[in-house]
Amino acid sequence: MESQTLAAWVQAIGSIATIIGAYFLGERQGSISLRNARLLAKDAEQIKQDSIVEIARMAVDRAAEIGTLFVDQPIDTAKMAANYHPSILESRATALSSVPVLEVGSAEAAAALLDIRDQLVFLKNAVQQWSDGRSKAGNAGSGEQLQWDAVWCANVKTHVTCIERHFESLKAALRP
Repeated sequence: MESQTLAAWVQAIGSIATIIGAYFLGERQGSISLRNARLLAKDAEQIKQDSIVEIARMAVDRAAEIGTLFVDQPIDTAKMAANYHPSILESRATALSSVPVLEVGSAEAAAALLDIRDQLVFLKNAVQQWSDGRSKAGNAGSGEQLQWDAVWCANVKTHVTCIERHFESLKAALRP
């Protein structure tokens, strides 16, 4: 009888060890799965934030290119015609508008994104004012024309500077 009792005890201890081992193995696998899910979510969030920054970067780069057209006075209308169309800024503003602001990650990043978009619209309007006012400002190269060019150049520069500043705020807000 003693050998049967001993066998029963060995079997009972083995069963308990198997149950405990299965528990810890399940716990470990669950922990690994949770860690992997968190890493995947973090990677997805980083990809989303990188995409937002790249969309904003395209807008900022285009604004800077437009700003360079207003550096020299008188403003070169041939360069303007070859390098600028209002739809360019509209498409960048639309791209920024398509970013789900509530998913940007922070209030600072959302505000910067919206500010970039708004400044793109203001920049487009400033260039349009230059275009509309060009014929009203006197002859090309005249003192009056150059005065107006200086005003429009300052206005465009202000908007480009704001766009670049808000872009830096956006990048800072999205940094991990």
